[in-house]
Amino acid sequence: MDPGNKYDSPLLPNVVNNCVIDCKTKKYQNHNRYKQYILADSGYDSKNNHSLLKNKGYTPIIIQNKRNIKNKKLIRKFNVKQKKIYNKRIIVENYHSWLKKFSKIKSLHERKIESYMGLLFLSISIIINRRIIKI
Repeated sequence: MDPGNKYDSPLLPNVVNNCVIDCKTKKYQNHNRYKQYILADSGYDSKNNHSLLKNKGYTPIIIQNKRNIKNKKLIRKFNVKQKKIYNKRIIVENYHSWLKKFSKIKSLHERKIESYMGLLFLSISIIINRRIIKI
């Protein structure tokens, strides 16, 4: 666990290297059907992060941090396909905001991780049920 006041960019290598699920990204990096994308905001924009993700087989779609760019011609633009993919990022952001509406999930109150995971699965099932029934 890292503190909340730490910059996002240095944390990305630790997260990617400790990923539990093996997606075989290196094997499928040239197959469009199985290509793995990483969507991130401008807080993760750095040369180190881009090269790490490409070496792991991911295709990074990260908005460029324009803060320190003096020459406006050097700003990277998304193509149409990248814009379409990046716009799906809002789905994940909305999902996290729905989870944060459950007060027991927002802050850790449980003593055992099993209890917290049970509450997490219960809240996920409630969210899915609401989306299916459209309450």
